[in-house]
Amino acid sequence: MIRWRKGTVEGIRREWPGAVELNVAIEGEGTHRALAYPRLVGRPEPGDTVLLNTTALAMGLGTGGYAIVVAVPDRLPPDPSGPGHLVKARYTPLQATVLGADEQDSPHH
Repeated sequence: MIRWRKGTVEGIRREWPGAVELNVAIEGEGTHRALAYPRLVGRPEPGDTVLLNTTALAMGLGTGGYAIVVAVPDRLPPDPSGPGHLVKARYTPLQATVLGADEQDSPHH
């Protein structure tokens, strides 16, 4: 099962291509590092409320000590417009489409 938490972005720690590391305050649990993938969830900014998956963080598993940002509910990202019709994480609430190497539109086809 998923351990869901709501948090407030306190600040941006650092960024690299495809990811943003944040400080997020979780009520009753203090401030934690969180990781967001802007292409999936939009770009969280200080002051934003974020929905977090804290399952692996709580269990001390392989996320490197991060809560994972699942959504920025008050500011949803735009609908995807690029190519790709393969669905990853099928049959879960977190499914997303990607461009696969076996698709005609892929440069790797």
